[in-house]
Amino acid sequence: DICLTFFIGYYKEGEVILDFSAIARAYCRSWLVPDAMVVICDWLSLILQVSEQNSDNRSLKVLRFLKLGRLLRIADILRIVRTAKIFDLILESVPRGLRLVARFASLFACVLFLCHILACTWYVVGTMAPTDTGARWITDAIELDRIV
Repeated sequence: DICLTFFIGYYKEGEVILDFSAIARAYCRSWLVPDAMVVICDWLSLILQVSEQNSDNRSLKVLRFLKLGRLLRIADILRIVRTAKIFDLILESVPRGLRLVARFASLFACVLFLCHILACTWYVVGTMAPTDTGARWITDAIELDRIV
């Protein structure tokens, strides 16, 4: 992904920049460091997992903090904003009816995603929340599903 990014143009002041050296400079100034950190953390985490399986050295578990590099992937979500701007530019050249359909599909996808996040949150609450009786609604639902 990092290598391919050097060949993907970008917009600057409404103009598409396709010059390799300009793309490389812009990428090195913006996303190269976060992308490289994510890749390095993933590789180190993989190496540590393999070395833990091959040896009994438990001190390597301390280095598990490298998995925090996966949180850097959240920064990649910011790229979605840039993609949304490009999507809007493309939609300007599309007939009005098709634009309306695309907007409704986009809205539907957002609502579906939010419903998914809400359902996952309720699942976590159902399995991890403290209980004074020991019963949880999620375990009852799983047992009912087995019976049926």
